[in-house]
Amino acid sequence: MQRVQLALRRRNDSVVDVETPYTAADTVMAWYQKVVCAHDLLERDPQRFWDLARTGERGDTKVNLHSFGCSPDADDTASIAVVKSPPDLSWWYVYVWEIAPVLAWAAAISLAVYAFVIAIGWVISGFKAS
Repeated sequence: MQRVQLALRRRNDSVVDVETPYTAADTVMAWYQKVVCAHDLLERDPQRFWDLARTGERGDTKVNLHSFGCSPDADDTASIAVVKSPPDLSWWYVYVWEIAPVLAWAAAISLAVYAFVIAIGWVISGFKAS
């Protein structure tokens, strides 16, 4: 599975783009739909599929999804193994996979702030008692 992580990515050395787990799940599912389209072509017309797949370099294990009519982008590729047997993906599975690290970081930061506030409370109560 092509994994798209929540990350800060530099584009054109000037703009920083943040991809949220929601858009990451949408990106992965759009790629998945293109792979399923190529798989359907393989199931319907195997001869045409292999004729189009052989247009690449010899020994190439990737196929161009644009040549199958499954993608408007000429650079979209997928491995032949993935096209032959696409993984079972759901949008929710991808979303949960992407949001889990964000939630873990949020919980860790919240716990650290809570511990800091409790520690300050102990110090202040120690001064008050003496």
